[in-house]
Amino acid sequence: MNSMQEKVVKYINENQNELIDFLRDLIRIPSVNHGATGGEKECQEFVAEKYRALGLEVDMFPPDSVPGITQHPGFLPGRDYRERPNVIGVYRSGTAQSSVMLAGHIDVVPEGKHDDWTYGPFSGTVINGKIYGRGACDDKYAIAASYFALKAVIECGATLNKNVLLASVVDEEKGGGNGSLASCLKYPCDEYLYLDGAEQAAVAGVGGSVMSIDVDAADYVSTAVPVFNGIELLIRRLKDLEKQLVAQLTADPLYTDAECAKYPLRLYSMGIGSFIGANYNRGRLVYTIYSFDTKNELEERVRGFLDDINRNEFKQMGLRAEGPVWTTRYFERTSVPIDSPVVVKFRKAYYLATGNELPIGCSVLSDYYLYNNYGGGHALMTGLSRSFFEPECPHNVNESNDIDRIVKFCTAIALYLLA
Repeated sequence: MNSMQEKVVKYINENQNELIDFLRDLIRIPSVNHGATGGEKECQEFVAEKYRALGLEVDMFPPDSVPGITQHPGFLPGRDYRERPNVIGVYRSGTAQSSVMLAGHIDVVPEGKHDDWTYGPFSGTVINGKIYGRGACDDKYAIAASYFALKAVIECGATLNKNVLLASVVDEEKGGGNGSLASCLKYPCDEYLYLDGAEQAAVAGVGGSVMSIDVDAADYVSTAVPVFNGIELLIRRLKDLEKQLVAQLTADPLYTDAECAKYPLRLYSMGIGSFIGANYNRGRLVYTIYSFDTKNELEERVRGFLDDINRNEFKQMGLRAEGPVWTTRYFERTSVPIDSPVVVKFRKAYYLATGNELPIGCSVLSDYYLYNNYGGGHALMTGLSRSFFEPECPHNVNESNDIDRIVKFCTAIALYLLA
């Protein structure tokens, strides 16, 4: 490391309590995404004040206020952005040759039953080297780490050759994405670090979405058993679709060992009949599906399976399958070259900060594609998220993050800014 890099690393280590205190404050302000609506405003106002105190130019704006965005192919309609502003903080360098955006999302998923949490979903409790609460791992740590990385660089007197934009966006959860789209359309940059990923350098994102398929009985039935039998058959038959998707994804070396390629068709939920009244004629399957197909191609692929079942087994059973219906946005496939400057510089910075190589990887169903496909520059997705199947993971009770990881991640971001 050179002397400035060492100075910045020392500053972050000696003042890490300020970083963690900022994250605790963010966690303590609920910013739950309810889908069409959300409660991000109070937390975003707090972020804006932190940005102003750092001397940044601050812009607060609802995502749907960006000119032309509602007609953009990446825009998801049906969301209400009253009281849900994005916050952008701009640091302008007098010698800027490029621009970089450090982006994370402020919204969190609903917390569930408070009694299920050991320390409380909005407590920001710090204990045994961990911090607990909604946003600790998805994605408020990114807002705190990017802010403090830039603060360290400024406080240490470094001269940057780039403008730096801190983006705290709304409406990522529940398939939103319009906050991210608005940020990169209004403030296009040369490079983007999208800080909502796993601890890897994600240089590609698989396409896909969440889809529902309905199974209906043609005639009135007095029990849900016929529809249940149809659902059971449909699940078995869709295994053939899953085999097609596995072959498609694993043919790309980047996805050979990826979790999404092993299980590209995941049963999310199902329901049959009705608990109220006497409607036993319908069942519904909801799947998460990953593919390199475009939206239209995947729709045709799924409908081909359903049409075949309808012509054969379901015709004899008096049933019919309808779908797919996309229950969230359709995420497009995206990628960036491994030797892209944003990838090379951040991986080097990560190594300097941690002593470890940052592995190349891929992402699934994330806002990454919005920055990379529509932002006008190259984007890298990285972060500190963990598998959704681990204890204390994102979207689960007792969501947590390791303080040491957050500090080192913040350090990597700062060293990247110095590159």
